[in-house]
Amino acid sequence: PIAVKMKGIVSIIYYIRGMDLNCVGDTCNLILGGRKKPVITTVTVINEEEIRIPNIGVFDCLVVEPRTDGTNLSGNLLATRGGEKVWLEKNTRIPVMCSAELPKPMGTVVATLVQAENTELLKYAKPE
Repeated sequence: PIAVKMKGIVSIIYYIRGMDLNCVGDTCNLILGGRKKPVITTVTVINEEEIRIPNIGVFDCLVVEPRTDGTNLSGNLLATRGGEKVWLEKNTRIPVMCSAELPKPMGTVVATLVQAENTELLKYAKPE
């Protein structure tokens, strides 16, 4: 059965913008949908960092990390390795960067914001 509050892997990044996460140590739970069964995911603020986004500015960010016990999206056992992180600008909660640790030998995948024209985010940008 599909739970009312179930989220997909991409929508989770946007959903956490509305969660009550304000400082290091804050946590919230959500349901992440999977092919075989949904899993409870705990999202935790693990740090606050200043992040430089080229050609846009420097932002004060909350670093959040989702962690899940149980099974992955394919229904296989999931190691709680962590490594997935999202950097949310503190005032707007707009994601400015996200990363994921992939199994060896692949390494880390990082996605960063490349454009922010006409957004509230620019109010909070410090010069590079």
